[in-house]
Amino acid sequence: MAKKKFCAVLDIGKTNIKIHVLDAQLNSVAEYSKSNDILDEKPYPQADVVGTWKWMVTVLTEVAAEYSIHALSVTTHGATAALVNPEFDNGLVL
Repeated sequence: MAKKKFCAVLDIGKTNIKIHVLDAQLNSVAEYSKSNDILDEKPYPQADVVGTWKWMVTVLTEVAAEYSIHALSVTTHGATAALVNPEFDNGLVL
């Protein structure tokens, strides 16, 4: 018998960050969410990239233990951008 395939969707919104697990018919079979925290740090307010990354890795590890994930889709609102440079610390410049 073939194993059911699922898709994990990472949705980074202005207020919340969610991970949905979708079945083959695109029904959400599991949902995880957290607030999208903004850090009031210099030189400008910024998304909590480290906190989001840790949460995402933890949730996706749990999800992968329960569901056979065959795809990952990422979506986000247009008010956030990341500028990267592989020569800069962890790559995240701004």
